[in-house]
Amino acid sequence: MQRSLIFALLLALIIVVFALQNSDPITVKLFFWLINSSAALIITSVLFIGAILGVLFSLPSIIRKKEKIEELEEKLLKKEKD
Repeated sequence: MQRSLIFALLLALIIVVFALQNSDPITVKLFFWLINSSAALIITSVLFIGAILGVLFSLPSIIRKKEKIEELEEKLLKKEKD
C-alpha cells in the first residue's frame, strides 16, 4: 500500500514538472484540423489515445485466451472427477 502511494506521488510530481516545462503553445496540423494548445496537453492526449487504442486492439486476443483458459479448466475439473 505504501509503495503504491509513494509511486503515485512520484508519478504525479513528474507529470506536474513535465507540464510546467512544456507549457509553450504549439500548433498541430492533421489533415484539415488545426489545433493550438500547450505541448504537454497535446503529448498527454496523444499518449492517452494511444493507450486506449492499444487496449482496444488487444481485447480480441485477451478474450480468446480467457475462453481457452476456461475451456482447459473445465477439462481439468472433468478429469479430476474421473
